[in-house]
Amino acid sequence: MLAWGLSAGAAGVAGALMATAYPWSPSVGETFGLIAFVVVALGGFGSVLGSLYAGLIIGLIQAISAFWLGAIYKDIVVYGLFVAFTSPDTKRNIGNADEIAV
Repeated sequence: MLAWGLSAGAAGVAGALMATAYPWSPSVGETFGLIAFVVVALGGFGSVLGSLYAGLIIGLIQAISAFWLGAIYKDIVVYGLFVAFTSPDTKRNIGNADEIAV
């Protein structure tokens, strides 16, 4: 319960700080929410430490791809890597593809 309260408070403070820097619209937090989902999914839904490491890695990937490709492509690179790492036919995440019954 304490973790839930702290995370809700942190989200409220982050929302208030974002409101001063970004224009208001119904989809103002859409990009941040999608990136947060990618971070938690790659880090593990129950793992705080895994999500921390995934957040650091995703942040580095975004910074490097924004430098090399341009800032508009940084999210596309992250989403592409997310699809590549979580697609069912990759053997590195789920083992042997022959063992999976589809």
